[in-house]
Amino acid sequence: MVVSFCILYIYTAKDCALTNFANVINPFSIMLKGDPLNLGILIFKVIIAYLMYQFVVSIRQNTRRK
Repeated sequence: MVVSFCILYIYTAKDCALTNFANVINPFSIMLKGDPLNLGILIFKVIIAYLMYQFVVSIRQNTRRK
C-alpha cells in the first residue's frame, strides 16, 4: 500500500528524486527556502525536530558503558 502511494505521488508531482517530499519532512528546510510558513507546517516541523532530539538523547543514554 505504501509503495502504491509513493508511485502515485511520483506520477502526480513528477518528483522522481522526492525533493519536495523531503523538504516538507526536513525540519531545517525552513531556513533554506523563501516559501511562506503556515502555522500548521511550523508546528509539524517543531514536532519533528523535537522527536529527532529525543531519538539522539535516547541513543546516547542507551550506548553508555556501565
